[in-house]
Amino acid sequence: MSLESTKFNKIGSDVSGSCINVRYVASSDEVNVPTVLALHGFTGSGLDFLPLRDALGADSANWLLLDFKGHGESDSPDHADAYSLNTALDAVERSLNLARDPDNVLLLGYSMGGRVALHYLRRHPHLKAFLIGASPGLPTNEERTSRIAMDDRWRESLLDGTHSVQAFCDEWENQPLIQPQTALPDPLRHELKTRRRANNPVGLASSLRGLGTGALPGLWGTLDTLPPVQLVHGEKDLKFGEIARRMRKGNPSFVVHAIPDSGHSPHLENPLATAECLARVLRRTGP
Repeated sequence: MSLESTKFNKIGSDVSGSCINVRYVASSDEVNVPTVLALHGFTGSGLDFLPLRDALGADSANWLLLDFKGHGESDSPDHADAYSLNTALDAVERSLNLARDPDNVLLLGYSMGGRVALHYLRRHPHLKAFLIGASPGLPTNEERTSRIAMDDRWRESLLDGTHSVQAFCDEWENQPLIQPQTALPDPLRHELKTRRRANNPVGLASSLRGLGTGALPGLWGTLDTLPPVQLVHGEKDLKFGEIARRMRKGNPSFVVHAIPDSGHSPHLENPLATAECLARVLRRTGP
């Protein structure tokens, strides 16, 4: 897509003065169209949502594409507080303030971005949300401890000097959930691969420590306090399909959508079908 209608914004997010990058991608007609505030997954960037934006149609919405700390064009400071949940939620808040109409915003989150979005909705239950491959965390301390240990091994591979970002990404992409992204057609496959490997190793390691599945408190016991949420998963993603159905049991207002011919990343693997689902939701949440 052309980025001629894109505005770049830098928003300060902590006392160190380090910044977060947010792209504002305007529709060709900004009157009365919703804004989609998109939160990407680990190792990704806001640009990962461009295939979905293109499939939805340039005139359908304005987009705010956030790069979390340690990702994309945002800073990668060398201190842990910059990657805390509160810092991430503050970045979402500051991004939301860039929307043309703050009352007509849909929160879109994928994987790590979906986790952050669920925590944000606890503070802002008036927002509508479309969450892809999202989880409310792990239900027990034992599971969290195990996941933190696994993420620590990933972090060590980034920081101990024996693995390059290239080697880390090669191994990360070999996981069953991520591997389908390596089979996407070019130029998308090449763009994703290049952006992932351009990330800062300190930023990635710190993001795992601050925003990893094990690092964040679980929300299973508070799902009934959240507003209605659209839970989206690829039909081949059995793990997150089951998580979505379990989440719906915790809050019957949640709606589960299975996207055909896709796995953990339906916005990349089948953007047309994901856009059709998103368009229906936007029509119901518009002014």
